[in-house]
Amino acid sequence: MMTQCPKCNSTDIMVPLKTFAAGSGAQYVRITEPKTGAFQIRFSEDAEVSTAVCGSCGYAEQYVADAARLWKHWQKGYR
Repeated sequence: MMTQCPKCNSTDIMVPLKTFAAGSGAQYVRITEPKTGAFQIRFSEDAEVSTAVCGSCGYAEQYVADAARLWKHWQKGYR
C-alpha cells in the first residue's frame, strides 16, 4: 500500500479509496479455476481493487488488499 508518493515524495496519501465501474459498484479482479473437463463447474476467486491517490500531485496506484489469497489460487492454475 502506498504511504509515500513515488512521483513527488509527498506523504499526503488518500488510501483506501474505492474505485467504481460504471453502474456496478466497486471494481474487482477475478481469476478462474482451470478447465479440466467438458462438463465442469469452475470456481473463481474475486478480490476488491482499492486505490491510493497522492493529495499533492494526483498520482494514483491501484492495489488488491488480499493479494496472498489470490496468489495461492494463481499458483494452482487459476487465470
